[in-house]
Amino acid sequence: MAIAFGVIGWAAALLALPAGSVVALAVMAGVVGLAAAGTVPDPQNRSGRAEAARYMTWALRAAGGLVAVVGMLVVGGTGGLALTALLVVSSPAVVDRYRRRQQPRHPENLAASPSVRPERVHSATVPGPIVWPAPDTLTVQQLCLAWRASYTALQRAQTATDRALLVQVRAGYLDALEHHDSANFDRWLTSGARAAGDPARYLLRPPAPPQRSVADCTEADQQRHDEST
Repeated sequence: MAIAFGVIGWAAALLALPAGSVVALAVMAGVVGLAAAGTVPDPQNRSGRAEAARYMTWALRAAGGLVAVVGMLVVGGTGGLALTALLVVSSPAVVDRYRRRQQPRHPENLAASPSVRPERVHSATVPGPIVWPAPDTLTVQQLCLAWRASYTALQRAQTATDRALLVQVRAGYLDALEHHDSANFDRWLTSGARAAGDPARYLLRPPAPPQRSVADCTEADQQRHDEST
């Protein structure tokens, strides 16, 4: 019945109205349909092409419905209005909604028909919080890796609590790095260390050989001279 109503309404609109008016009505209704689709949550939690198809369906239904209704009103007048109202009231969507409202919601019904679909629960499930290792259990190389990984996690943190926790974790890693090698840690800081920087460039370098003083060099040269003579 809905298809027949749509075909008759569109035919009446095309015969009674200028083509430009019909196109304008369809475009306007399509925009309204897109806006309505954005305000109604998707029970299936679709994304990508499926979500785009849902928006397109709303737009096409709105455009087709409005043009058909206008066509029936132009041709049928009051009779067309009554037919439109009858079709809307007897549509499957309206009837199904009325039946669901009239159905008693007993505890056994609630258990049998949860308000959230299983796929919705699955898509909403997220992994638990990351447990960051204690600084005193890591080597210098592991501390450097943890420092960089925690920065990435800090950029992706969704709540103030997560950010505060990561700031505390990173402070512990900094203290541990300074404890392992305070000299090279200071070199890293004075070089313009950044939150996203890699301290491994300074803290994983092999220690520089000890420099000999002038007195040590003179004494060694004197010993070599005595041995040669």
